[in-house]
Amino acid sequence: MGQGRDWQKASLLALVLVLQLAFLPHLGLAQEDEDASGVAALSVFPYCRCDDYRCGAGPYKIVPSSVTQLSATVTRMCFRFMFVGCAINSDCCRTMVNDLFKVEFSTDKVCANSVVNTTLNGFTKKGSTYFKTEFATGVLSITKLDLNGQANISAAELCIFAQSPCNTYETLFDNRDGTYKYSTFNEKLNCCPICIQPDRPPPPPLPPSPSPPFAPVLYPPPP
Repeated sequence: MGQGRDWQKASLLALVLVLQLAFLPHLGLAQEDEDASGVAALSVFPYCRCDDYRCGAGPYKIVPSSVTQLSATVTRMCFRFMFVGCAINSDCCRTMVNDLFKVEFSTDKVCANSVVNTTLNGFTKKGSTYFKTEFATGVLSITKLDLNGQANISAAELCIFAQSPCNTYETLFDNRDGTYKYSTFNEKLNCCPICIQPDRPPPPPLPPSPSPPFAPVLYPPPP
């Protein structure tokens, strides 16, 4: 009688073990894929884990508004947040229509000391601007923007003051071709759509050419 019960227990344990072995590889692969995805996300700009990285998940594009040469070595590069809406079905996009907390630019690491100031609507953001150099590229992070509402975000202007040797688009941003890669964040920092802006403003117009010297009118001598 006892041997019969022991055999039943052994058979039940064997069945449980078989079921565990059957499902364990699938569970392990799913966990491994999730971890691998997270590690991959941390190895590329913006080097953080987010719910949505797709450019279409960002309702605003950071577009150039002006470039001003302030001195022989310092340039002010300004940007606006152009509302483009939600091109894809994304909870992040719907959230960020009214919530823009931080922006980051992928930059050249040699520019760590070149950004001398940033402003939002003319007010300095130097105290909440950071240049990170621990990643594959430099990261210029401008945080605590605290922009809420589509009207306020669309009307805002963000400016970067950069000095030589990184006072141009080609030298500040790591693409080195005049384009720039950026990411926008909501206040919870769980949404960080990444985009590349292919356009930049035209160079400042050249000063007008000086007028030609006035030529006197010559009259014939009297007869």
